[in-house]
Amino acid sequence: MKSEKGESSVDLLPQVKCTNNNKEADNCDQEDASEPLKGDDPEIQRSVSQDSGHRSNGKKDNDCIYKNAIVLFGLLNGLMLVFNAFAVFKLASKNTPPQPTSRLCVRCQDIKGHPDDDKTREHIVPENDTCCLDDPKHLNYLVKYYTERWMKTRLSNSNKTFQYCKNPERNEFSPRPSIKVMGYNEPQIHPENQQMYWDQHHKIALVPHPTEIQYLEDVGQIVIKKVGVYHVYSQVHFEHKQNNNRSQPVVFSHMILMKKAGTITVDGTIVMQSRETEGESEDQQVVGSSYLGSSLQLEDGDKLYVKVITKDDVLAQPQMNFFGAHML
Repeated sequence: MKSEKGESSVDLLPQVKCTNNNKEADNCDQEDASEPLKGDDPEIQRSVSQDSGHRSNGKKDNDCIYKNAIVLFGLLNGLMLVFNAFAVFKLASKNTPPQPTSRLCVRCQDIKGHPDDDKTREHIVPENDTCCLDDPKHLNYLVKYYTERWMKTRLSNSNKTFQYCKNPERNEFSPRPSIKVMGYNEPQIHPENQQMYWDQHHKIALVPHPTEIQYLEDVGQIVIKKVGVYHVYSQVHFEHKQNNNRSQPVVFSHMILMKKAGTITVDGTIVMQSRETEGESEDQQVVGSSYLGSSLQLEDGDKLYVKVITKDDVLAQPQMNFFGAHML
């Protein structure tokens, strides 16, 4: 467009060709609405080309960032897969602890009770002076034998005994009911029932408090006053002369009898008994002994006594004849 004076003028409305067949159509419309009017000025064209370059570089930078992020994410996933595979391999290849290949052995003298002890011990295989386990899984047997030997040696060297309480509510080592009566200088035996009588006033007799256990001198019986398990015992020495009549040998019998509390029977129950018969001997007079002892559960009011056959055979020595009981 030219002025009347013949001078050229700047085209204020540059014509931009836009097509509707590509994506740039919208861009063209936007550029037409937002950009100022441009002419054919080189400066304006340069500015437009620089703006286009900046837009192109920004898009390339964004694409590079996206690519780097994708690569980094892939690397992290790969490392995670490798770590998981390694963990699965370790768990799958985990084995049981290796079994010992060597045998467990000790010196036989360390588990024997004494040098001449040759008894067989379970799961122990002796080899000369060495004792070995037949299988390492039986180690508890070796420990048991070794510990028992060690405890016995410790006890022997210290000259002490182990003490323990069965009932925590009771002092197991407090005094308990106990009695011991001795024979007379002249044995006293009932002529009809052969019951033997004892001397509770002898200097070596043991007489307790009458509320715990008691000896009834008139009937020759020990009376229990406290319920419990008792060790009951009696010893009698005897002698007899050889009998020329072999068809009727001399017989000596020694027994302990018990009457339960509340019973009215005349004779008690035999709880212990020994019997001696005459044997052949060149000596005209033979001396022997009989000892009886056992543990019995006794109740309050139970009575114990001794019988012997025959009275002429009992030795007249008090320290050789006694009768007693004590609570365990």
